[in-house]
Amino acid sequence: MSNSTSFDYTHPDLQIFTLGNTKKLSANAGSNAAICSGSSTVLSASVTNGTSPFSYSWSPSTGLSSASVYNPTATPPSTTKYVVTVTDDKGCVATEGVGVTVKPLPVVTVKSTGLVTACNNDYEATLTSSEGSSYLWSTSATTRSIAVTTEDDYSVTVTDANGCVNTSGTISTLK
Repeated sequence: MSNSTSFDYTHPDLQIFTLGNTKKLSANAGSNAAICSGSSTVLSASVTNGTSPFSYSWSPSTGLSSASVYNPTATPPSTTKYVVTVTDDKGCVATEGVGVTVKPLPVVTVKSTGLVTACNNDYEATLTSSEGSSYLWSTSATTRSIAVTTEDDYSVTVTDANGCVNTSGTISTLK
């Protein structure tokens, strides 16, 4: 035996409506990133709840391939905090920020020392790069210094502890 009673009642002034999704719109701008100067990273906004379609607005727009897509490519000139504003079809708004840290490229200098001229016009010079984590010379050598004995053009690519890479200018050796 049931103790509940059910009945229907309609009042002429009563309007019945159904609430849609009542969960709050939320934006996620993704993870912070670190890049080397001149490099780029892809930002990626995602949305939780809300009603599609969604519109995206990133600011500042400096260094972005587009400020109105969910996944712009960012090539900022310096460390930048980007904020994405997401608006859903109902006009609800959510914002979230993400940082892009720009690390400087290593400064690459080359010093020439030990030039020795022999009677038969042979010579040897040592080219030494500025400090780095790894080196790649145009000769394929991977040491900080190389001995050169021929007239040629040389350069070195240096990678620093942050993984940033830079290449020296051309060093010409002449007899």
